Amino acid sequence: MKNNKKNFLSILLSIVLFLSVTINVDASINYLNSNTLYNDPLSNTTMIIRDNNSITPLPNRFRNLTDLNISGSAEFAPFQLKNLIEALNNKDLYIVDLRQESHGYINTLPISFYNKENLLNKDFTTTQTLEGEKKDLASIKLGSDVNIYNKKGELLQTLKVNKVFSEETLVKENNINYKRFAVRDGGTPTLDVTDEFVEFIKNIPATAHLHFHCLEGEGRTTTFMALYQMMNNKDKLPLDTILKHQLDAGGIILTDNKERSTFLQSFYKYTLENMGSNFNTPYSTWIKLN
Repeated sequence: MKNNKKNFLSILLSIVLFLSVTINVDASINYLNSNTLYNDPLSNTTMIIRDNNSITPLPNRFRNLTDLNISGSAEFAPFQLKNLIEALNNKDLYIVDLRQESHGYINTLPISFYNKENLLNKDFTTTQTLEGEKKDLASIKLGSDVNIYNKKGELLQTLKVNKVFSEETLVKENNINYKRFAVRDGGTPTLDVTDEFVEFIKNIPATAHLHFHCLEGEGRTTTFMALYQMMNNKDKLPLDTILKHQLDAGGIILTDNKERSTFLQSFYKYTLENMGSNFNTPYSTWIKLN
């Protein structure tokens, strides 16, 4: 009887050990398989991801604030840019690209470079961002097969590369103006970028229409559209009124992000104090004194 009990316990222990090893092996295999999704031919850690697969005539989150002569949206495909140009119908149209991440197009697909561990181009100036983006796009070889992923690392498609080009190239080929302000995704503009933006707005033609965009047309786009409105706030509307106007137009709530909320309050105060001098004092100088 005792022997039978020992045999039973021995068999039971063997089964438990077998199941434990099998589960661990399966888990390891699944872990490795999930990680191999991030191994793009260009790099061990950097993926090329799809930015926009929309087939709508205009890009996602498109809104046109005719009272301010500005508009905004998410990233666009080449055919959507043509529709934007037609819809906005302004010979002094400027595309204002707010993305710090390297991006462009493979064939006609909007893509960008993404690393799940690191924020690419972090702390880059606008000039450095453009230089880095040029190198990143040049690393995609014509005639090669390139895997396109989403941010989860899931393979979406494999493209035969026939053409690679930047957004700046696309915009200028359509005979419109291009301006870049490199801003971290989810963040606020640096002092240098803010100064550049103020100078840019001071010097654009009175007839200009600015179309702002980032990746999703949300945080960075709504922020810069609000900054523009603050600089042109002749009636001295309260900040809350300006932010509500942007939200009602199709933007997002900006004040739920503490960093962004603090920046907006500071810039709003700057515009009130410096509008009369046409912003002769740069924001970076003003903020050091306040």
